[in-house]
Amino acid sequence: MAYGITENLGLRLVPRLRRQSMGSWKIDRVGELERDAALQRLFPSDDPSQTRAQVAQALERIAEGAADARCLFWAKQKPDGGTQVLGACWIEGQAGNVGYLHPPVVEQDLPPLERQQCELELYAAAEATALETGIGWIQCLLDPGSETATLLEKLGYQKVSTLVYQAALLPRKNAASRTLRVKARPYEASQRTELEELLAATYEGSLDCPALNGTRTPGDTLQSYASIGQAGTQHWQFIERDGQLIGCLLFGTHAPDTPRARALGELIYWGVIPNERGQGYGREILELALGQAEALNLDKLVLAVDQANEPALRQYAQCNFFEWLRREAWGKQLRP
Repeated sequence: MAYGITENLGLRLVPRLRRQSMGSWKIDRVGELERDAALQRLFPSDDPSQTRAQVAQALERIAEGAADARCLFWAKQKPDGGTQVLGACWIEGQAGNVGYLHPPVVEQDLPPLERQQCELELYAAAEATALETGIGWIQCLLDPGSETATLLEKLGYQKVSTLVYQAALLPRKNAASRTLRVKARPYEASQRTELEELLAATYEGSLDCPALNGTRTPGDTLQSYASIGQAGTQHWQFIERDGQLIGCLLFGTHAPDTPRARALGELIYWGVIPNERGQGYGREILELALGQAEALNLDKLVLAVDQANEPALRQYAQCNFFEWLRREAWGKQLRP
């Protein structure tokens, strides 16, 4: 996969934008005691309770070590009567040297050119720090048709894919039992190198987000996968046929939202090596995953798939998955 950005827009913008700044604001990294106020600016909503919920979730991720706040910046000015926050931007550091971009949100009352300038300065500061902290790939999810896509293009991002989120309710009604040719072998931490090599092999010729090929190492990808949900690598498996390794199945679990609800399962990744494709093993791996999810008493099993991956979409439909959301995935490579 040869996807990448050759220009480091953020590092080039920092000195130039500061010389040409049209506003009286100052770009600062947000301190620990200031995070609540900055995140409120970053997550605006007509519903204050929704903003409070997003801020609380972000602060919880930071406190638990699941998110890095070093790339959280805001723009402030000091008019008469005190300090005014004009905007904020956050590249949320995550496992696997990945950053998730919360795009700059700037005061709408600013003149258009000043608002655009402030957005670029905020982003430039966040990206420069992201590079310093080791982040190699930044990604962002948008609703289809979002106006933010125009800003991301200016910042050097490219649209990677449109993701189709799907779910299967559990337990399945009238699920026909069938004899599977594939078997699962539990993954152990000592087999990390073997899994990294297998993961790279399953990516070859994949129709699922091919633009992501080469953006991260298999090791970084697995580290990112392991941070999803509460189970870590507990439900990761090698897939074999007649004792031969042909693929992998990785899924995680999420705690229920309410005391009476059941846990949620997420099919993080599954794949088959190229010379074993086209023989129906993908469908069997899905059946295996659904059966294991039922055994764990999960409420449903969810996943995301590239809308261009028509063979996978057909397989999910055959297994009674249904679509519930679409998002556009955007990304930017900071280093080769």
